[in-house]
Amino acid sequence: MSENQEKETKNPLQVDFEEAIAEKNKTIYKLEKERDSALSARAKMEKTVDDLKAEKVAALDKAERAEARYLRNTELKTRSEQQEQSLLSKLFD
Repeated sequence: MSENQEKETKNPLQVDFEEAIAEKNKTIYKLEKERDSALSARAKMEKTVDDLKAEKVAALDKAERAEARYLRNTELKTRSEQQEQSLLSKLFD
């Protein structure tokens, strides 16, 4: 084989190699973009979950305060009614 024939043989091989490398680089780029997108989606999902957990805690705290207020008001009303009955019985007995 002469030197020119070797170059002709190498050139298509070199071209094929470069094309294969370019395809692999495209695939790597695509996979990296997909990974970054998945990481971004996961971060958003985790933030949403954290926000929902915080809302749940706040709602539970609010419900506990409302229940305590209801119980306190009920107790005050019961005590007031008892005092009223006691006074009425003292007045009319």
